[in-house]
Amino acid sequence: FSAECVQVEDRVPTVAIRITHRGRTIAFSADSLPCEGLTAVARDADLFICDTMCADRDGENARKRTRSLMHPTAREAAEISHRAGVHRLACVHIARFGSPQNILEEAQEGFRGVVEVPDDGYRYLL
Repeated sequence: FSAECVQVEDRVPTVAIRITHRGRTIAFSADSLPCEGLTAVARDADLFICDTMCADRDGENARKRTRSLMHPTAREAAEISHRAGVHRLACVHIARFGSPQNILEEAQEGFRGVVEVPDDGYRYLL
């Protein structure tokens, strides 16, 4: 397999990671504001696992808190996935103030690929 780290925007030096094995790619965002690094790491990924704390529809307070914690919203994760040509988006790292249902619905509105909000411990086989 090969692994590539891409710098993303957070309070401290942070990287997102892209792992490719036998022609299949998984990308993981880590904590980050939406940025070119997230789009680059997700480019053409079979699965993009994105730390998505809330949906815009969770309200202004949730959006502000998500931004202060330096994460994308579901809408932004969907936009990044669309731009990057991702095949499947998994929204993870959901905050207590975020609604998994709102995240799922909002991400599906902005991204035509498969969108999931997996439970803790969920395993992906590619």
